[in-house]
Order: sequence, then C-alpha cells, then structure tokens
Amino acid sequence: MGGKLLIASDGRWALKIKPHTLKKLKVIEYYLNEFATSMKPTGRTGGFRGFAERNYIDLFAGPGRCVVSDKSKQTPSGMEVDGSPLIALKVKHPLSNYYLVDIDQRSIEALTHRVAGVPTAKDASKRFFVGDCNEKVSEVLRKINAQNSISVAVIDSFSIACKWSTVRALARCKRMDFIINFPMGMSINRNLHHWVENESSALDDFFGNRGWRNIYEQAHGIASRCIRGFLDSYEQGLSELGYMMGNVREVPITSQKGAKLYYLIFASRSNLGDKFWNNAAQIADEFQLRMFD
Repeated sequence: MGGKLLIASDGRWALKIKPHTLKKLKVIEYYLNEFATSMKPTGRTGGFRGFAERNYIDLFAGPGRCVVSDKSKQTPSGMEVDGSPLIALKVKHPLSNYYLVDIDQRSIEALTHRVAGVPTAKDASKRFFVGDCNEKVSEVLRKINAQNSISVAVIDSFSIACKWSTVRALARCKRMDFIINFPMGMSINRNLHHWVENESSALDDFFGNRGWRNIYEQAHGIASRCIRGFLDSYEQGLSELGYMMGNVREVPITSQKGAKLYYLIFASRSNLGDKFWNNAAQIADEFQLRMFD
C-alpha cells in the first residue's frame, strides 16, 4: 500500500489508514473470497477447469495489519484490520501460492510473522520479496506457470510507483486478473504540474506512453478535467493487453465528505470475474453508507 507505519497492538509495524480504506479492503475481501471459492481444487483436475495453480500476487503488500486513524470519530480510531495479504490468506479456500512484495524491509518482516500465524493457509506456498516491484516482478513470474495457472494481482499503491511495463509483464500470463489503485486524487492531481514540465517523467512510465500529455493540454492544464481522460487512457491500455473493455471497470473510493480520492480499477479476461467484481462493488457501497451514516 505505502504510507505511514506505526506500531500495532502485537508490537509489530502496521499501516496507518483513513476510514475510506475500509471500503477498498471490503471490495478486495469480497472479490478474493468469490475468486478463491470458484477456483478451489477439485478431485478430478486438482484445479478449477484444469488450472494447476491459483496464485495471489501483491506488489505493495505492506505489513499485513492496518490501524484506522479517524479524527471525525465516525469510525473507531485505533481499530485494527487485516491488510490485503492477510485477507487473501484467510479466504475460505486458500490459493496455491502467495507472492508478497514490498519495498520496505520493516513491512515484510512484520508481514512474515503475521502470515505464519494464519493456520487456514498452512499448506499454501508463501514467498516474500523485498524491493521495488518493477524489479521483483520478473522473479515472481519465473515461479508462475503462465499458461496453466489462474492468478489475481493486487497493485495497491497510493503513488504511481508501478510502471506500465510491470502490468504488461503480468498480463502475459494467460489468466491474470488485476485490482489496481489508480491514485488520481492521492498522487496524480497533486503532482501533475511537476510531471508535465519534465521531458521524461514518472507519469510516462505509469501510463507506458506520453498520451496523457495530450489529455492535459486538452483540459487546459486543469487536473480535475483530466480524470475521465486519464482513466479511459489507462483502461484502453488494459484492453490492448487482451482485457475486454466490458470487463474493465472502476470503483471510486471517496472521503467521508464525498471527495473522490482514487479509483480501484478491475480487469479480467473472464465474464465470471467481472460478475464477482460488480457484486463486490455493490456490497462495498452499502458498507460505506452504513459506515458513514
């Protein structure tokens, strides 16, 4: 995920989050449970529809525990919840392999201890990687059966640290679903004026091209007018990687005051995955309404 670390009740590092992150985690939790259940091993094939492996990849895994910070008091400040890696490990039907990456050594050390305490996934393979996800993705992919596995990759960074080349590399797997944090309000809006001034910028790497600059010019340099164009451009890139536009969707994550902070983009080559995501988004909306009521 990225963000500020603090010490949780178990004495290990945890990620400080705002209440809006709870909606995101609820979306991920529902989707992963549906995904894992539908892909559970069968006695006949050893995998759903013959897949030999069911993989979970988290490129910004974090420490596995989150601590809520809420000055408004609408949610209990100090409440601790599982991060995406532990959510993935605690699904009813754990997957075959878990590949957990983070650039922060402290986060991986804390996550390693917490993963060891999840008895339901004792038979699953767990591999940890410390470093830049753009450099570690090749190590992850060398361990995956790209043609005979089904996988989901969670790319949940509040910055634009994940390059398009990394997304493209993962998409070479025959069946790879994506859950991607598109940090429009958290990162892009705040830094857009800096990136546009540079001949080569991190945003070029994020999109994998310079087309966003044309969108910026057409919006007369007003960041809020770039949102739809930027999202469409990123999602078009996914479609060019073999993800049908009908199965590329987004869920806005908003603050308690209704401001759109970022989007979760989902992409799948399966209509079943799209169905799961739509259900997850609906449940998360209902959850947020109850939370901020």
